[in-house]
Amino acid sequence: MVRKETVRKPKKRIVIIILSIVLILCCIPFAKTTMEDGGTWVYMAVGYKVVDWNRYQTDSGDKMYRYQNTCVYPFPLNFLSEDRLWEIYH
Repeated sequence: MVRKETVRKPKKRIVIIILSIVLILCCIPFAKTTMEDGGTWVYMAVGYKVVDWNRYQTDSGDKMYRYQNTCVYPFPLNFLSEDRLWEIYH
């Protein structure tokens, strides 16, 4: 029995190490893009998307203003396009 327990410990360690690496990779942003709408920046990882909104808008009186905000969109919303996220949340 002692031999089986010693065999399981390295397997558990390997599983924990692999899961830790996958979790870390899901949190590291791998894409950074700029949109041509006033300077919106998009940072994307597997588990989330950060959009630094910077858009020019017009109000009902045709007065122009700049909308600035930073939003974090968790999985699965991170796979939606920035235009779709804008339609849904703003």
